Amino acid sequence: MHATTPINVDKLAWELQRHPDRYFVNSLINGLRKGFFTGVSSLPEKVLECKNLLSTTKCPDDVPIYSVKELHHHVTLNSSCRNDLSLWHKFLDQWNGISFFIDDNIVNASDFDLYTDAASTVGFGGYFKNRWFQALWPIEMKLDKELSMSMAYMELYPIVIAAIIWGDEWSGKRILFYCDNMATVLIIKKGRSKSLEIMRLMRRLTWCSAKYNFIIHATHVAGKCNTIADALSRFQMDRFRQLCPTASVEPCHCPPHSEILWN
Repeated sequence: MHATTPINVDKLAWELQRHPDRYFVNSLINGLRKGFFTGVSSLPEKVLECKNLLSTTKCPDDVPIYSVKELHHHVTLNSSCRNDLSLWHKFLDQWNGISFFIDDNIVNASDFDLYTDAASTVGFGGYFKNRWFQALWPIEMKLDKELSMSMAYMELYPIVIAAIIWGDEWSGKRILFYCDNMATVLIIKKGRSKSLEIMRLMRRLTWCSAKYNFIIHATHVAGKCNTIADALSRFQMDRFRQLCPTASVEPCHCPPHSEILWN
């Protein structure tokens, strides 16, 4: 395989003949002529899959993909699969085709001054570099018995809100979130859940991650170690002010429930 480029390499080399950094010039010209070394010696043999579309192949009853005998036969996709496809269709429609490399190192949320937490009987909160948000649980969740009892959903909820509010400042970062719910940690690691409602949150988080070019990781941490966000989620404002005396006076605007879920 030969390297090809629309650039006139000979003319570029002539233009750069007086450039003081000869190592840079030689690397650039040789790279354009012979190809740049990417560090990738071979492509993975395993087929790469989109995690959010695994329900398509894992649920043959809902998506009869295995029953198709001919390539020209139609396959009926369920609503979950259609929602996943619509997410990426919307993203590609708005994407300008440019993406920067993401840092190899993972930034701990505490080092990044980032915390989120949820109190099941009160509300949720988040903190990032002296800015914060908090709110009571929306009435839509209280009326849904399944959601009102799902701590995985509740812990994921403020993480998604933080990504919506501050995600544009996380570009190029790998951020390690601290969660005191193991189920939420596993959902973030897998990128999917069996719960349709949790998947609506995960699609919104995936959208923010793709739009702002960051990657979310998660690890388990005891609730008592997450004191700042714990105080916010419980509306313990005196405790919060003692922990963060320089925090802004007013909270950040928290988007409504309808805008947090992916529709």
